[in-house]
Formats: sequence, C-alpha cells, structure tokens
Amino acid sequence: MDRNDYIKKVIDFQTEPNDFDYLSYAISIAQVDNNIADEIRSSSIGNWEDGIAINETFYNENVSSENKPSWSDVNAVISELKTAYANKDYSRKRAYNYPTITKQLEMMYDDQINGTTTWKDAIAKVKADNPKA
Repeated sequence: MDRNDYIKKVIDFQTEPNDFDYLSYAISIAQVDNNIADEIRSSSIGNWEDGIAINETFYNENVSSENKPSWSDVNAVISELKTAYANKDYSRKRAYNYPTITKQLEMMYDDQINGTTTWKDAIAKVKADNPKA
C-alpha cells in the first residue's frame, strides 16, 4: 500500500479513529515516507489501553519495529491524519444521509414518468445540510 491508501482508510472510518488507530496508520505512513519496502514494513505496539496518552515516551517504550521511524515523523503524520479525517466529515455525513441507491433509482424513474424533481431535491437537501468545509 502507498501513503494515500493508508490515509484513505483512516478517512473512511465511520467513527473517529482512536489513538491506537492513528498511531498504527501513522507508523505505516512514516515507514512509507522513509522508503521502507512494503514487505519489511511492520510494527508491534504493546501496553496500549483506551485512554493512555500516545506520546514520545509511550512510543519509545511500547512500539517495536525493525524499521521504527522517529517519533517526530510519526507525530507529524498523526496530526496530518487527524486533520484529513476532520476535513472529510461532511463526506461521511452525506454518505450516511443519501437515500439508498435503490431508492434513488426509484426517485429518478418516478421523476421521469411524473415530470417531478424528487431525486434532485433529495440530493440537494443532503448537500445543503452537509456543506463542504
């Protein structure tokens, strides 16, 4: 996987990723950024529980990897991932609120037969209710 694949996976989470998720993906991205070959990218994170602060001390004491990136590289990627996730909030809300594809097709068919704009109105409402940031 490349850097953008990892970022897309985080952006596509339906609920906010936890700190462990951010750390895991950030390590992988930092390894990509440091040109670590795909087949030797790996890391192991120990002693993590919900609520534990992910910081340099935790990282140095609990993350092991043959190709461990620096904390500053990983921390910068964590910030990037959190920003990317927040910037796509509108997209996740739209995806959740759009009618199903079956319902949209039914609306389009009915609009063609009846000369109405039900489908366009439904899509416009979802977009208006969830504007791009």
